Amino acid sequence: MRVAVVTNIGLGDHLGLNYITTVHDLAVIKRVIVENVAPTGYAVLNAADPVVAAMAPHCSGSVIFFALDPLHPVLATHRAQGKRVLYVDKGDIVCGEGRKKQRLPLADIPLTRNGSIGFQVENAMAAIATAWALNYDWDTISRALSGFVSDAATAPGRFNVFDYKGATLIADYGHNPDAMLALVRAVDAMPASKRVVVISGAGDRRDEDIRQQTEILGGFRRSRALPGRLPARPSRW
Repeated sequence: MRVAVVTNIGLGDHLGLNYITTVHDLAVIKRVIVENVAPTGYAVLNAADPVVAAMAPHCSGSVIFFALDPLHPVLATHRAQGKRVLYVDKGDIVCGEGRKKQRLPLADIPLTRNGSIGFQVENAMAAIATAWALNYDWDTISRALSGFVSDAATAPGRFNVFDYKGATLIADYGHNPDAMLALVRAVDAMPASKRVVVISGAGDRRDEDIRQQTEILGGFRRSRALPGRLPARPSRW
């Protein structure tokens, strides 16, 4: 395998299914792609997720770490060793290797909404790192970033933003506690005089996961949360 990408494990997802009951179990499964990277390939890993960062020693090739914080210890150590890293600095995503740096302005990456949506910045960094590992030139990478929009046509249910009669509507298929935390931070960065949340949880998740997601949203400022539950295999989003 030439490139493997692991963006996050966090608190885990799909736990309780197919005998995967712990974050460690999940990490072992996710780590398989990292273990199969060729000696000339790369693993793109989130330095800010300790479970993901711990996969680095299992990679036979090289590792590219990314994180929002340039001073994160894992990323900073990797950077000091002259290895490839991506981080955010002064409104730019910085791609560094040794003394070389390539800066990509967040203002030119619509997905991030000028850098205000943290999880989309991380997604952009993971995509950039993958393209970098595959030796795409920076002009091509920049054009791809500037032309991609996460709307209902290109990425349905993935933080799709709509304007309707003066209101901003967001549709997102976040279905685990980490996704809800990311969604709360993203919405908090957007101006609003009132916020209302409608949540449906995937029917094949544990009750404790559904409760935790609702608790996260319920504690979000003064939002009103209207809970529901989807069947285990919904026919459509």
